[in-house]
Amino acid sequence: MIESIAAQAKKASIHTAALAAAVKDGALAEVARALTARQEDIVQANRQDLAQAERDNLAGPLLKRLKFDQAKIAESVAGIESVRRLPDPVGRTLRSL
Repeated sequence: MIESIAAQAKKASIHTAALAAAVKDGALAEVARALTARQEDIVQANRQDLAQAERDNLAGPLLKRLKFDQAKIAESVAGIESVRRLPDPVGRTLRSL
């Protein structure tokens, strides 16, 4: 199953690279918007995941990594916005030997 998902992701990445920069930027903006708009739902679902993980005795460091609160959502949105500000590298030579 993991191999199938990875193959699908690779195929999708090739198609995504061919999209216009404006389309990719729009998709990233939509992801950021959805994260912000649905943050309460996301945080609540994450609380349930964390509670289940604690009941399953998940190790502390893994619990910490699983936590996705408002601060992590804000970091994610900031990261997405940072990527949007970068020029589209597709089709450009970034480095040559």
